[in-house]
Amino acid sequence: MNHELTNRSANAPSLHRRLPFIEIDEPMPRSTANEAAGLWQTLVAYKKLLLTIGLIAAALAALLAFALPSTYKSTVGLLIEMGRPRILSIDDLRQGGENREHFQAQAEILQSRDMAIRAVRALKLWDTPGFDPRKFDFDPIGQFVAKVTPRAAKESWTEDELADAAAEQLMTLLKIESLRLSGTIRLTIETPDAALSAKILNSLAQEYLNADREARSGQARSVSAMLSERIASLRDKLTKSEAELQSFREANGIVKMGTTQQSMIAQRLNGVSDRLIAAQSRRIELEGAYQQIRKGGAKNTEVGAVQRDPGVAAAKTRADILSLKLAELSQNLGSEYVTVRETRAQLAQALQALEIQKRSVINSIVSDYEAALAGEREMRKTLDSAKIDAQGVNRAEFQLAVLEREVDSNRQLYEMFWNRTKETSMSAEVQADVARVIDRAVPAPKASGPKRGRIILMAFMLAVSLSAFFLLIRKAMDRTFNTVEQAEFKLNQPILAALPELSRISEAGTSTVYMDQPRTEFAEAIRTTRTGVLLSSVEVPNKVILVTSTASGEGKTAVATNLAMAYSMTRRTLLIDANLRRPRVGVRLGLTPDAKGLTNLVGGGSESADCFHKVPKTKLRVLPVGNLSVNPQELFLSRRFAQMLDALSQRFEIVIIDSPAVGPASDALVLSSMASCTVVVVKAGKTPASQVNKTIEQLRRTGTKVLGVVLNGVAGSEKQKRSGKVEIDEGYEKHHDAYQPETIMQTLDAHPDNRS
Repeated sequence: MNHELTNRSANAPSLHRRLPFIEIDEPMPRSTANEAAGLWQTLVAYKKLLLTIGLIAAALAALLAFALPSTYKSTVGLLIEMGRPRILSIDDLRQGGENREHFQAQAEILQSRDMAIRAVRALKLWDTPGFDPRKFDFDPIGQFVAKVTPRAAKESWTEDELADAAAEQLMTLLKIESLRLSGTIRLTIETPDAALSAKILNSLAQEYLNADREARSGQARSVSAMLSERIASLRDKLTKSEAELQSFREANGIVKMGTTQQSMIAQRLNGVSDRLIAAQSRRIELEGAYQQIRKGGAKNTEVGAVQRDPGVAAAKTRADILSLKLAELSQNLGSEYVTVRETRAQLAQALQALEIQKRSVINSIVSDYEAALAGEREMRKTLDSAKIDAQGVNRAEFQLAVLEREVDSNRQLYEMFWNRTKETSMSAEVQADVARVIDRAVPAPKASGPKRGRIILMAFMLAVSLSAFFLLIRKAMDRTFNTVEQAEFKLNQPILAALPELSRISEAGTSTVYMDQPRTEFAEAIRTTRTGVLLSSVEVPNKVILVTSTASGEGKTAVATNLAMAYSMTRRTLLIDANLRRPRVGVRLGLTPDAKGLTNLVGGGSESADCFHKVPKTKLRVLPVGNLSVNPQELFLSRRFAQMLDALSQRFEIVIIDSPAVGPASDALVLSSMASCTVVVVKAGKTPASQVNKTIEQLRRTGTKVLGVVLNGVAGSEKQKRSGKVEIDEGYEKHHDAYQPETIMQTLDAHPDNRS
């Protein structure tokens, strides 16, 4: 036992991950970091495949890249003259002229079809390799069709058709770069001939300048002809308008309007207006006080304008002083004293003088207001009379101004057209270029393309990226698990062991690997499973162990038989085949199909000695299904089955039951309610985690203790995949040669309980 605890494979998961020392009720935390780690592990696992795909794509790209001809790039630079001399003014010809769109317009002209055709015709590019449509130089598909079916090729081409086809090819190769801030345009082209690239660009730039000169010369001639036609009619119109102006002046006796008479009328109107404004201001100033006096009645002397008058204020001050003096003397001397009587008489005189002063101020305000109102009326009459006089002058002035404006307009228009006619005549002979070449194209000294290294690298990176992307998508959509870490993450259950894949071993051979190849990784994983079950039941031993799975074909029978063989090395062990629907244990262990077993024992028709069978070369006892056809549910729910299972658990130290899968039928749920614990077998890469979790939840509801999960069919090492054999645990062979199962079995055979 101690030897087995110390002999754990280096590739097996650690005990703290798969042995249930402490039953965990809370689910393990799941984080994005674990998912990212799983995706990274997927990429690492398929790194050789990704590298192979990338190298194949790079090789294909290299073949294509080196099959492509080398190309040579040339560039020509043009500086657009934004401030060049123009034929006509902005408003005459261009309707905004060289505005913000002028630079972009020149760029569009340079890459237009007309410019391409001019360059093609100037160089006769249709006779140049790469631009000859008759040889399908730039149409590989057409070239192939022409070679396979020569009659499909066009027999005759006109010069226009050749020019159009070559221009199409030139436009696809030409690239333009506009630098608006610097006012420059760069044209670039790549062809298999360095001299041809430079020649095409220089010709295109020259044809652009020639086309601009031709367009502006034609425009100048057209404008000149139009101006010549208009100037004669403008001259007649000017002469007629001047005659009408002179006739109006003579009819109205006007020598020169707008001087003395107009000035006098304006001065008169201004003077009257100023006086009217002054009268209105005076009237408005007095109107407030006047209205207060009228509304005041007996108290009109208390109006603010009256109180603010300096004379009233002085009289009121004197009356106040005498009133205070009288009050003081009356208090000190008495009312009958001579000084007091004199002071009282003086106060009466002062109050009378104050009242007289107020009345005088009120009369002055009323008279001033009436005078201001009369003056305002007089000024309005004078202003109306002056306006009537001014209107007559203005009517004549207006008619005169209309005639003068017409004469001035006709004269300006005539002079403008006359000057433009002279400018146009000169511009037709001397034209400023719309642009100038600042960097002529020269043949490139070395090839510029194709970028073979970049093509190969991009093909490699693209192939690897796409392959990795599809692998990650496949991984993300995969709801199963292939490693212990994935199983722990998705199931939240202890993983008792990870059994390697037995790809080239027969179905019967998988059930006896533990005995046939005891020093293999598979056998070590079975021992790890046994150790996990033992350590999970130190206080209360698990005597009846149920081995089941979610679906059929996950290897539960192989796990049950090998685990039973491992237990039989040290304990009295019984293996029961409870899969009445698809029995497999008896056939795999070499028993005859008609061997008696479980159904015979429970039915009572056979002796117990005939139902228990010993596996050759082991001390393991097997209770197969038997040869009676019964209903599994009725058998497992019967009292005799429960009594039999209780008796067997007393006779044997370990009873292992190979049950049907939980998914197809409910037999395993009935059996799990009678078992001490349950081990769930899961096939790696087959069963989704959701179904396994559902199975574990169903088993727990029956009251059984789910010890953990055995992950079966885990991919082994590369050496094992190539050989198809299970990997030998060299450490086990090296350190445990002295420990042989046969030695222990010989000792156990001498025990009296093992002789039955």
